[in-house]
Amino acid sequence: MAPVLPDGKNLPDAVTPERRQILRSRSRPVIGSKNPEVIARLFTAGIELLIERISNNRHCSQRPRRFLAKRSTEATARKNSPDETPIVWPGAGSPSPIPYAASHRRPSAKYVSAADECNMIRTENLTKVYNGIKAVDTLNLTVDRGEIFGFLGPNGAGKSTTMLMLVGMIEPTSGACTINGIGTTEAPLAVKEIIGYLPEDVGFYGSLTAEENLDYFARFYGMDAAERRERIATLLELVHLDGVTQKAGEFSRGMKQRLGLAQALLNDPLVLFLDEPTSNLDPEGVLEYRELIARLAREGKTVFVSSHILSEVRQVCTSVGIIAQGRLVANGTLEEVRRELTRADADTVTIILETKEPLPPLDLPGVVSIEQNGNRAAIEASSDIRDGIASLLRERDMTVRELRLLEPTLEDIFLSAYRREA
Repeated sequence: MAPVLPDGKNLPDAVTPERRQILRSRSRPVIGSKNPEVIARLFTAGIELLIERISNNRHCSQRPRRFLAKRSTEATARKNSPDETPIVWPGAGSPSPIPYAASHRRPSAKYVSAADECNMIRTENLTKVYNGIKAVDTLNLTVDRGEIFGFLGPNGAGKSTTMLMLVGMIEPTSGACTINGIGTTEAPLAVKEIIGYLPEDVGFYGSLTAEENLDYFARFYGMDAAERRERIATLLELVHLDGVTQKAGEFSRGMKQRLGLAQALLNDPLVLFLDEPTSNLDPEGVLEYRELIARLAREGKTVFVSSHILSEVRQVCTSVGIIAQGRLVANGTLEEVRRELTRADADTVTIILETKEPLPPLDLPGVVSIEQNGNRAAIEASSDIRDGIASLLRERDMTVRELRLLEPTLEDIFLSAYRREA
């Protein structure tokens, strides 16, 4: 007897042509939808198709079997055959085998390049075109292992489209991306085994509790009953949903966001993808999220955070990438990005000067304009001429109280970059 889904449908019959079309469709109205129900159905359809392939013994037909091997306690003891654990869906009459999706495995040498030894995430000329419009345009990006990477950009910049390609939910029009050396188009199921994904609007089965929802998804990773109970209890406590007995359909948006984070961590992933993770959290939840992300990074996990909120990214991320109009504008640490964008915008610099005595005329090369107020002045110059100003004031035995460059805020710099690319 085929396994039974919570909605009463059997597999593989539940994988209808319509659901296959949803999974394989490249049309933006479906893939780009932010409706939680559409996202949940898309995710479920992908898992259903995975189970159908397993049932028909086609799962390993086009990818190395070692991707399905259960993690060994010793690195030298890895196997090349899958460790299959029976799984029984609620109401099913017989078990259906599904491989255990182990994390922390080494990818096949077929997928690993020298650069991938340190890069956990890598894209090469990654491009996605919808109806002749480039949503993502030749994106070249690398994220090292253990980094907390912030992917910043305004709404519609291409952040979510990029993330969907990285997690293997949609295929690029051209270019390539790899996760831990595994190509997302060559081995999409292998990629899904080592990642966790929290979409912007997460959806769950409203008739199930938090524990029941997590138990349902944990079965796809081949965990036995004891493993599921232990892992789910740990995660529910981590996101402060332990002891909550109400159905997910009665959850607030913040509670669903917490549950989504727990679901993303079910398989103990190597890489965690978070799309606008703090959008529905209260201030206390945001602080707890920051602490959790820092803890995961200390454990060696790579975290990819997509957001349009600069202050949030600045709080948790070790490096950032700025995307606008589908193109990568800047990439590096916050300070590196600040310097890069400032140079791109800097036709002139502003120097703030204050002296004890009245200011003399400042006839120096490079001065564009001066706004003076008593002993204080804002000098616009074509370059940094502070040395020349200081020498002039010393010659006149004047006391300098302040002499500094007026640097724009990070928010101003980023807004300028967005507008420049618009």
